[in-house]
Amino acid sequence: ERVLWLPVSPRKELMVLMTLADLAVGELGHSWLIAGTVHEALAMGKPLLHRREDADFQGLYPELYPMFDVKQVSDATTVLRRFVDTPAEIQAVGTAGRAWLEEHAIRRSMDLTRSLIGA
Repeated sequence: ERVLWLPVSPRKELMVLMTLADLAVGELGHSWLIAGTVHEALAMGKPLLHRREDADFQGLYPELYPMFDVKQVSDATTVLRRFVDTPAEIQAVGTAGRAWLEEHAIRRSMDLTRSLIGA
């Protein structure tokens, strides 16, 4: 009763609803680095449960964004239980994810753009 599954919805509606969420869930079936939900969760500072094989993405960034790798149901259950017991610890992963996004997807991109246009 504490999980809300949403139908396919426009992004503008999902972002509003995500402000009310404690956690976000990305892709669980396949390993992905970046997808819409990943960017949205990182931007909102939400702890992310997602599937990622880190070895597949080595060298793309100095470090990968923090998240909870969910390979099986028990992984998700563990994170949810930890959230109930220590919400600040789990939320810290979301906060660190937001910082990662600001550094790697925003600041570095802006620095590159400035260098390319001579600003």
